[in-house]
Amino acid sequence: MHDSLQSVEASPPENQLRQSTFLGPGSLTRLFDLFRFWNNPFDMLLNYARSYGDVVSLDRNVLFLNHPDLVRDMFTTNASKHLRGPGLESFKRVFGDGLVSSEDPRHVKQRHLVQPAFLRDRIADYGRFMVHYASRMCGEWEEGKTIDLHKEMTRVTLAIICKTLFDADILGEDSDLGASVTALMEAFFHPVPFGSYFEKLPLAFARRLKDSLAEFDRVIYRKIRARRVDARESGDLLSMLLQVSSTEGSDGLDQEIRDHCATLIAAGHETTASAMTFALYLLAKCPDVANRLYAEVKGVVGDSSPDPENFPNLVYTRRVFAETMRLYPPICAVARTIKEEYVLKGCLLSAGTVVQACQYTMHRDPRFFPDPQRFDPERFAPKAQASRPKYSYFPFGGGARYCIGENFAWMEGVLLLATIFQRWRMELVTSSAIELQPSISLRPKKPVLVTLFRR
Repeated sequence: MHDSLQSVEASPPENQLRQSTFLGPGSLTRLFDLFRFWNNPFDMLLNYARSYGDVVSLDRNVLFLNHPDLVRDMFTTNASKHLRGPGLESFKRVFGDGLVSSEDPRHVKQRHLVQPAFLRDRIADYGRFMVHYASRMCGEWEEGKTIDLHKEMTRVTLAIICKTLFDADILGEDSDLGASVTALMEAFFHPVPFGSYFEKLPLAFARRLKDSLAEFDRVIYRKIRARRVDARESGDLLSMLLQVSSTEGSDGLDQEIRDHCATLIAAGHETTASAMTFALYLLAKCPDVANRLYAEVKGVVGDSSPDPENFPNLVYTRRVFAETMRLYPPICAVARTIKEEYVLKGCLLSAGTVVQACQYTMHRDPRFFPDPQRFDPERFAPKAQASRPKYSYFPFGGGARYCIGENFAWMEGVLLLATIFQRWRMELVTSSAIELQPSISLRPKKPVLVTLFRR
């Protein structure tokens, strides 16, 4: 543990403690780092963690946490003293006040409402749709064809989330929903420096975002109204939300239902699409790992289509997905704004201070992951996992606000890998390192191209 965690052994009175106790880059260094931060913030943060220790002062009111104990405190011990971080403002403006961006006590109520859609038995049923759409995608691929992994994974995960949670077939009768979501996500993730400051100006990217959001809302509200008239019980999340609104009265609730739908569609497919893209990229680079994964799939599944019942036995496949999310965590950073002052390791943190932790840097800490740049799924064998602190690895967050779709994501990632590897192997078109685009989720900046070969 770095000395910065033990900076105050005999703490003076709290009114004498200051956040300046923590080390960090000076204002001139931060100024020079602005360009580097925009192009690749992770190298900069990794350097700060190595240079300044477990708590880095990035600014007078911004602290960067680099130890599992501190991440645990942020998620659990001091959770009630935090608000959501400022980085979610743009997400909230577009996708609404859903589970990702809402504050307590609203968040607790929302979580209770949505939770039944993510129970284990229901997720097992969803698994059949996951395999169906993955098989459909694999059936459309052609020998020797070059594909963009991220584009294909986005398409299939969007189809899965819309079908499983909203009983919408975007590859069929609900194609307008798929088109509107795709356009909205492309506009939202368009990389523009300081984009939130220019959203209200008559710029091309701002118009695209505004127009795509209006079209998405038109489609999703039409679907909500149609389902109210139909009044059928499909067992999906939309049915549950409408059932609640019919008992409580619908005034104002269509907006809340829209926010739930928008949030879960955005978060529920974008993150898994990125994780799958990185997983297939890593497997294409590491044929030994890919061959072992294929051997497991062949041994567990045989010549049949993968099934949710296979999930517990696809042990190595799950480790591959876990190691992928270590190296390329879909949610690459979390932040909280302090609303009630408290002492962190002997130092008083004032209200308004932002504390943040970065999964990308924590997952590459050599104290917990030796040779951290190496792709090694055996890091997630039981003995290796037990040797590490819990919050040295937290791709799904933690505490009371951990990702409600975690079990959904594990099922989807494992079954998609099994379905794809049963039929296809892939070779990278270029061996150059993948470029990253950090935003609400971590995604590749450019197309990830592979050539397909039948097994």
